[in-house]
Amino acid sequence: MDGSESGLFPRKIQSLIRENIFLPVIFLPLLAILGWLTYFAVEKEFKKNLGEQLQSTLITNTHSFRNWAEDVKKDVKIVSNEPGVRKNLLALIKRAQKTGVDSKDLDLSAELAWLREYLGKICLEYGFIEFVVMDSTGLQVGAILKGQVGKKDLMDRSDFFSRSMKGETVVSHPFSIETPLPGLKGDTHQVKATMFISTPIRNEKGDSIGVLAFRIRPEMDFSQKLDRKSTRLNSSHTDISRMPSSA
Repeated sequence: MDGSESGLFPRKIQSLIRENIFLPVIFLPLLAILGWLTYFAVEKEFKKNLGEQLQSTLITNTHSFRNWAEDVKKDVKIVSNEPGVRKNLLALIKRAQKTGVDSKDLDLSAELAWLREYLGKICLEYGFIEFVVMDSTGLQVGAILKGQVGKKDLMDRSDFFSRSMKGETVVSHPFSIETPLPGLKGDTHQVKATMFISTPIRNEKGDSIGVLAFRIRPEMDFSQKLDRKSTRLNSSHTDISRMPSSA
C-alpha cells in the first residue's frame, strides 16, 4: 500500500465525521421526546390502575361495613328483647320516673346492677366501650360508667336518640365528645369522637319509652370488625345460661 492509498482512509473518516456531525443534535431531542412520551404513558397507566384499585377497595370496604352494621343492629335488637334485659330496662325507666329519685338512687338500683353485669359481658363480647339507657326525655338513667347516669347531653349531639325513639335501630355517625372514656387497656383517656348503636325500648303496648345504646370507638381499626364475622347471640360465643338471672 503506497502513501496515497494510506492517506485515503483518514480522509474518508474525516469526511464521514463532517457529514454526520449534526446527527446527535437531531437524534437527542427525538430520544428525549420519546422518553417523555414513554414516561407519560407509564404514569397514566399507573394512575389508572391505582384509581381502579382504590375504587375497588372502597366498594369492598363499604359493602363490608354495611354488612357489619346490619349484623350488629340485629344483635343489639336481640339483646334489648332478651326477657331479663327487657324486664330490667323497663323497671329502671319506671324507677327514674318516681318522684324524688335522683342519679345516685338510679346508680345504686338493683336493675342497673343487673344490667351492668349482663350487658357488661355483651360489651366485652362485641368490643363496645359501654352501654347507655335513656328514657323518653333523653335522660341517661343507666350506664356502665357511673358518671354518665343523670346526664342529658347525648341527645343534643347526635340524632340516634330521636331516630330510635321513632322505632329505628341506628348506627350513628361519628360525633365529637368531651367526656374521657376507657381505653383499650382499661385506662381513661380523652377521645375526639364516638359512635352509638341504638335501639328502642318498648313497653307492653309496643310504644317506645326509651333507648338502649352501645358506644363504639370510630378511631379503632375497623378492619378488625369488618374482617371478623359478627358474633350472633344464639351462637356458642354467648352462653346465656351463664348470664345472671333477672332481678
